[in-house]
Amino acid sequence: MTNEEFQRLVLEKLLSLEQGQVGLDKKVDAVELKLTEKIDAVETKLTEKIDAVETKLNAKIDAVETRLTEKIEYYGQIQQDDVKGILELMNNKLDRVVANQATQGESINILALRQLQLEAKVAALEKAKIV
Repeated sequence: MTNEEFQRLVLEKLLSLEQGQVGLDKKVDAVELKLTEKIDAVETKLTEKIDAVETKLNAKIDAVETRLTEKIEYYGQIQQDDVKGILELMNNKLDRVVANQATQGESINILALRQLQLEAKVAALEKAKIV
């Protein structure tokens, strides 16, 4: 084998390797494209699922917030009614106390008047005995 034949053989092998490399590059590009497409499809599906879960969670959160708001308003109304009832009872008791105080004041005035009358009679009797 001559030097030229050897160089031609090496050149043919190199060309063959380059063609193989080009073929491999095309296959790698095709695989990368398929993987990218699959990744994009999976990402889209995951995004859709995440969005669906987020929507469901937001709906559940809204429902819970609504129930809590209703309960807060319900118990708040109960407390208001209880406070109103207590204030009405206190008002009624104060009215009775005021009425009792008025009656006691009148009784004290009557007793004071009777005491003055008795003192006046005692003084008159003492004056009558002295004279």
